Amino acid sequence: ESDSKPLMLDVRTSAEFNEMAIAGSKCMALNQLDADLVKQMAEQADGCVVVCHSGKRSEQACAKLRQAGMSDV
Repeated sequence: ESDSKPLMLDVRTSAEFNEMAIAGSKCMALNQLDADLVKQMAEQADGCVVVCHSGKRSEQACAKLRQAGMSDV
């Protein structure tokens, strides 16, 4: 069993991220989401947790990542 933590992906804008961020999270705005890059980063972690301000953008990001073949989102 892996001791690694999940990738914490924040899909808010960089301005929102700079205002307040979860410690250890990575910022990749929804409109710049690179599913292949996220897949590579998540392979080094234990899955991927996607966050935003209200849940709407994270839901869209999860759908895009699932379409790209990620299941552990």
